[in-house]
Amino acid sequence: MYSIKLGLIGLGKWGKNWERVIKELGIVVKTCDLKEKADCKDYKEILSDNSIKAVIIATEPETHYGIALNALLHGKDVLVEKPMAVSVVEAEDLIKISGEMKTILMVGHILHYHSEAERIKREIKKLKPMKIICRNAKNEPERKDNPIWALGPHLISFALSVGINDIECDFSFEKEKKNEMEIIGETGNLIVDWNSLKSKEEPLKTELKHFMDCVLNRKKPVTDGYDGLNTVKWLANIHMNTG
Repeated sequence: MYSIKLGLIGLGKWGKNWERVIKELGIVVKTCDLKEKADCKDYKEILSDNSIKAVIIATEPETHYGIALNALLHGKDVLVEKPMAVSVVEAEDLIKISGEMKTILMVGHILHYHSEAERIKREIKKLKPMKIICRNAKNEPERKDNPIWALGPHLISFALSVGINDIECDFSFEKEKKNEMEIIGETGNLIVDWNSLKSKEEPLKTELKHFMDCVLNRKKPVTDGYDGLNTVKWLANIHMNTG
């Protein structure tokens, strides 16, 4: 179905999901991971492979910028998982380099690829939204990473896409599982519970198809570098204000 060969960097829990949908779509892929069984351990081997035109980066957030930067400088189209970087400066630099190299830069904000996403956006806009409360929680108290950066990107990106600037956040690893948005509008309120919404197609697969379409036809991604940058700006601000 697709003539392009992909590189997949990172085979952790989410990276394995990427590997699965890539293979389900019949896409040729070369994988890389330091610990898990993969085709190589050094991601630079993927970047130096001229048969690979695009890469998906699903490593730890702190590594996203360095790997994505190297990939862009090698002329690869890039889909980097959320958050695209852990600082505004890094995110801005990736956009700059992508522009200079004329490469695709896409960020893995998966809610936009849910089959109900466009309908929900229309419903929110009808309410003339004034404020949104984003709640994302998992009962995983053993985790050491910051819940703002781990749980915040998807909901923040979606909220920004419908023009909401007044955003209240509640992200935690010590609460009952939750992934929802409460929209407060001039004409009414709405609660969107993403955990209970069924998608016609697995959103990750839809996201991958979109990335491949962008790569093959040189299209601007729905969740492009600027979407990633705006999300990082909000996350950095929330992090700063919550200490």
